Amino acid sequence: MKMKKYILLVGLLGAALSAYPFFKGRLIAAEEVTKLPDKPSSPKSEVIRLDAQVSVQVDGGVVEIQNDGRKQSFTANIHYNDTYVFPEKPLGPPETFQSADTNEVTLRYGIPGERQFTLKVVTLNGTPGAIVTGTLENLGKSNRVEYYFWSWDSTTPDIVTPNGKKSANPKEWSVFEPTPWKYVMEGNDGAGWALATECVVGRGATESATAMGYLHQLDRFQEIAPGGKYTLSFAAAWVPDAKSAEGFGNTINRLQKGEMVEVKVDYGKAAPDWARTPLAGGYYRPCTGDFEKYWADEVIQKQLKTWPWIIGSTPGPEVLKRMQAAGIPLLHYVVFTELLDTVAQVKGGSKVYPEWYESVLNEERDLAKHPDWISIDEAGKRRRALFGLMNNHPGLLNTCFHQKGLMQAIEKQVRTLMERGYNGVFVDLAFSTPECYGPKFGIHEHAEPNKTNTDKYMEALDMIYRVVKEYGQDRIVVLNGALDSNWKRADAVMWESAIYEPGKAQQVQTKAELIARGKKYAKAVAAGKVLLQLSFCGPKDKEAWHRSLYSYCYARLFGFTWSDYNEMYEVDPEKALRLYSLRLGEPLAEAVEIEGGVWRRDFPRAVVLWNGDDKPAGVNLAAPGKTELRNFADAAIFTGKDGVFNLTVPAHSGMILQDP
Repeated sequence: MKMKKYILLVGLLGAALSAYPFFKGRLIAAEEVTKLPDKPSSPKSEVIRLDAQVSVQVDGGVVEIQNDGRKQSFTANIHYNDTYVFPEKPLGPPETFQSADTNEVTLRYGIPGERQFTLKVVTLNGTPGAIVTGTLENLGKSNRVEYYFWSWDSTTPDIVTPNGKKSANPKEWSVFEPTPWKYVMEGNDGAGWALATECVVGRGATESATAMGYLHQLDRFQEIAPGGKYTLSFAAAWVPDAKSAEGFGNTINRLQKGEMVEVKVDYGKAAPDWARTPLAGGYYRPCTGDFEKYWADEVIQKQLKTWPWIIGSTPGPEVLKRMQAAGIPLLHYVVFTELLDTVAQVKGGSKVYPEWYESVLNEERDLAKHPDWISIDEAGKRRRALFGLMNNHPGLLNTCFHQKGLMQAIEKQVRTLMERGYNGVFVDLAFSTPECYGPKFGIHEHAEPNKTNTDKYMEALDMIYRVVKEYGQDRIVVLNGALDSNWKRADAVMWESAIYEPGKAQQVQTKAELIARGKKYAKAVAAGKVLLQLSFCGPKDKEAWHRSLYSYCYARLFGFTWSDYNEMYEVDPEKALRLYSLRLGEPLAEAVEIEGGVWRRDFPRAVVLWNGDDKPAGVNLAAPGKTELRNFADAAIFTGKDGVFNLTVPAHSGMILQDP
C-alpha cells in the first residue's frame, strides 16, 4: 500500500505553548494538506472505459472524466495512522453491469487497518459524466474513527454555485457551502466541469498554479462500528457553462448525500450540575517562571473568577490552593498517547520543556526508563508523535497501550491528582491512536493481540473515568475527542477549533456542518452531558471581538459550554470580561431558524441571533411588549414598532439583544 507524502498540519497554539501538545486533539482533514500527494499510477494498469467521457484506472481506483482534450481525475484519500493511503490493487476482477440506461463498474480494494474500499462508477446513457460512490467498510472487530476525501487537481480558484460566483484565495485553503451543484472552472477560458453533491467542497492552499480540490462528508470524522460503512458520493461531468452545470445537477438524483449519520448513542450518566455551565476557562499558563503574572490573587479575582470552572495545563499545589480559596473548580491536563523520552529529547538537540517537569509523576512516565511502552511503526522503528516531528521534539513518542506498566502509570497519575484535590482531569487526544507493531519485530509483546492499540486506549479511558468517579460523583472527566463512544466514559467532550483555529480568520466548518453538528451534539446536552466548544478568536485584531461573539452565539444556540482559550482577553480585556461575565439564564425554547437563514434562541435576559451565511440577512424580529433592544456588542439601540424590530444581521455574526 503506497503512503502519500503529505505535509500535515495540526491546530497549534502559537509561541506561548510551542513546546507542548496542548489542545491539539483533532484528526487531520483535507483542508490541512499543504502539499499535493503523488497520485497513484501504474503504466500497466488496466483501464476500464465506460463511455467516451469516463474511464477508471483499475490499479489505484482513479476515476477520469474527459471531453474535447480536457480531463479531470479523482482520487480517494483514506486516513491511516498519521498519513493517508489510496486504493492500490483490487481484490478481484472488476464487476461490470450494462443495461439500456446505464454502464456500471465496481471494484473492491483492501485497505490497511482491516478495511475494504468499494468503488462504484455509473454512467447514465444520454447524460454526460459519471456518478462516483466510494464506500469504506470496517472489517475489524473494533470501532474505528474514519475519514476520507476525494481530491483532484484544481487550476483556478473560481467556482460558480446557485448563489453566484465564488473565488478562493489561492494562498489559503477555502471551503464552499454545500449546494446541489457547482461549476468548477478550469483554465482561463471559462471552461469547466459540473460537480453535483451535497457534500462539502474545498480548495487547498498553494503557492503554485495548481492546488488540491477536495470534497468530504458533512460529518467528516465518523466512528464506524464493526461491519459499518462510510459512504461518500458525487457526480461530475465536463459541461460548457454554469447553466449546463445546473441542468446536470438537476438530472442527477441517485447520489448518497453528505448527511450526518444517525447512530444510537450511549450517553452514560449525566455530568454534575456545577459543570453544566455556559462557558469554561481554558487557562494554560506556566507554574514556573512568571508565576505571579498568571496566578496572582489579583488575576484570580479580576479575570479567572469570571469562569465557572477552569482547565489548567499542569497547575501545581499552590495554584490548586488559590483556586480552591477562590471557589473555582480546577482540572488538570493529562495526555497518554504521547510521552517524552527525555534522553532522546536532549540527545536530539532539544530541551525538556517545563510543562513536562510540572506534570505530576513525570519521572515515572519517562519513556527513557520504559522503552517497552513505545509504539513501534510499520518499519519496526520507534513511532515519533506527529506533533514532535513538526515541532522539533525528537523525544516525543507515541505509546503502546498493550503494556501493563503504562496502564498502571496512567492509573497512578490520575489517582494522585484526585487525592491532591483536583476537580477532574482533561485528557487530550482522546480518539484513535496509531497502531503498534512491536510483536511483528520481536520488540515487545501484546497480551491481547486481537485488540488494536486504540482498543486498549479506550480501555484506559474507561479506567480513568472509573477511577475519577471513585473519588466522588462530583469529579469530572473531559475528553478531547467528540466521538459518539466517548460520551459514556466522560462528563464532557471537547470539540476543538469548532469554528476558528488559532490565528486564522476563516471558518473551519461550513454553516451546513455547524448546524448539522450542533443538532447532533445538542442531543448529548439534553442527556445531561457537556459539549465543550473550544473556538479560538482567530487573528488577534480588531475583528476578534466579532468572531468571538459569532462563536459564543453559536454555542448558545445549542446549549454548548463555550471557551475561547482566553484569547479575547489578550486582545481587549475589558470586552472579554464583559463576555465572560455574561449570564443569559436558562433558554426559554429551542433554537429555531427564522427568515434569511438566521437562527434565534430566546433567554430570560436576551435574544440571541446567529447568521452563518456569507452575506447579511434582514429579519423582522418579533419581540412582543418590547419597544427597544440594546445590542450587547456595541450598545447600539434598536427601536421596534408594535413589538417587531427590523434588523440586519451581518454576515458571519452573532447578536445578543438585551433590554436597554
